[in-house]
Amino acid sequence: MKKLTLYYGRQGNNALTKLVHYLRQPVREDSVTLMALPENTLHVKQLATRNTLWFNPLGGSMEEIITQLCMVINAANPLRLEIHIDLLASKDDLLLLLKQLWSRFGRQRLQLCLYDDSVPGIDERIAIAHLPKDKLRQAENVYTQALEQSLTAENPIVSAQNWNPLLNYLWHRLCPASYHLTDENLLRFYDIPFFNRLLKLTPRATPLTAEQQQTLQQLAAPQAFVNSPSLLPYTPSNAQFIKLHASMGDLVFGLGAIKALWQQQTQPRVLITSKAYHPLALANPYVDEVWDVDSVTTEQYFQLRFAQEQQRYQIWGKWEHFISGLHMTDAFLGKAAQRVSAEDKTVELETSQRDSQTVDDFMAEHQLDGQRVVLLHPNIGAPNRTWPASQWRDIAHMMLEDGWQVVVIGSSHNKYAYKQMLALDNPQLVSAVDRFSVFETLELMKRCNLLIATDSGPIALASATDIAICGIYSILPGERRLPYRHGVAGWNALAINLGCQYSPCADLMLEPAFYQDVLKQPYVRPTGASFADWCPNAEQYGCLKHYSAQQLFADVKRFVASKDFIPHPPA
Repeated sequence: MKKLTLYYGRQGNNALTKLVHYLRQPVREDSVTLMALPENTLHVKQLATRNTLWFNPLGGSMEEIITQLCMVINAANPLRLEIHIDLLASKDDLLLLLKQLWSRFGRQRLQLCLYDDSVPGIDERIAIAHLPKDKLRQAENVYTQALEQSLTAENPIVSAQNWNPLLNYLWHRLCPASYHLTDENLLRFYDIPFFNRLLKLTPRATPLTAEQQQTLQQLAAPQAFVNSPSLLPYTPSNAQFIKLHASMGDLVFGLGAIKALWQQQTQPRVLITSKAYHPLALANPYVDEVWDVDSVTTEQYFQLRFAQEQQRYQIWGKWEHFISGLHMTDAFLGKAAQRVSAEDKTVELETSQRDSQTVDDFMAEHQLDGQRVVLLHPNIGAPNRTWPASQWRDIAHMMLEDGWQVVVIGSSHNKYAYKQMLALDNPQLVSAVDRFSVFETLELMKRCNLLIATDSGPIALASATDIAICGIYSILPGERRLPYRHGVAGWNALAINLGCQYSPCADLMLEPAFYQDVLKQPYVRPTGASFADWCPNAEQYGCLKHYSAQQLFADVKRFVASKDFIPHPPA
């Protein structure tokens, strides 16, 4: 057999594009096509007339299906193998497929055709396009070596669990590969300059028939898909679009950045984020509309494509923002941070009278009015930002002994919910765990004097209040994470920066040389999970383990006695 062509896809994504390619290929007696697409996308009985075999891609688990496909391909042993597959299936289906085929076909007998028409794929390419060229080249070289090793070694470096999006676009470095990216076609389809060219006025003396012929000739051009803006399915808006798919704390920092942008841009602002954070985003008066990042409609996709082309679409929350050396709000703003005042970076969040009354009732119930009240947030979250529970119990006891009323806040309904919040084994503690909404928590902060927390959502949320803050920081310094308030980053706040010889260690996560020279392992771009676990020290999370409640209590006492502490509410 001269050639075997495999069209593969378990979910039917890009099925039409693959079928168009398939139908354009001539039928050859010395070639066979293996069609592994869902049955509902095909007329299976007609395939046999084109020397094509259908294989049910949903007839078992991914591993079972790919093993069976590889048995068929190896038995056929074609001189050339061509695989058509979704680009975003690279990390699982394609990686597993090539692991079983690479030793036989390799770079000499293999051709890949990769397809993508997804919003996540577009976002990936936007992020990659914004990487510095020198760092991108360096990362490409390192990842290419890791990818090739993973196709041949028993203990692969790269897997679906630690997959980096850049790997999707490195297959051509291992074997011949072509990328069929639908967004490139969309850019031509919605090409505004082309519309202008179609509508260009002809000379006055040109006969009407000649003018019509000119238009027809232009429409016959390969890149021409429409002949009038009126044929577009939706009307493009002039809004500024911002995608921020991150934690609640980072969302709040983003709301401060959006307020700063509002001072320079009058267009409507659309924030694309997790549905759980929509109420919080809409409580900011500078956000006009919020979209669900996990459920983009056809019309929203259309608007984003236009916004991207016209540079009205920004993606915040990239790794480069976290390790930029700038405050989180300034990192989101980029160059615009220098053109706005610090006062414009403060966060505004609106609450209701009902939120206020709920907290008033709570304060009265526990006789907290007029008392010195400290809020503790003993969060058990990312391992490299979690202070030991025993230390939280000790600091709670010390604050009580010092005359403070201690209220424990937080939620057990998050992604770390399998772990528990601080056990309330001291009857003097007041529990507000799972008691309040985000907006009620804001009202509680307005009535209390001090917040003690690690680098987590409540500190960012406190940016809309005047409560004093003591923040415990490990992988990133507090100077980048304490909120802007009253025109000052870190106003009425104490950053307790823990660390070791590698501090701030988060900055090292994008340094391939550090992986190679210090960690003695190949560089892999961080994921959300690896960022949460990151600690390059030999004693993992030693900075947090060795910082005691006694040390924190002493730091709090010094802060409260200093001129940096601003009593709130006023006495």
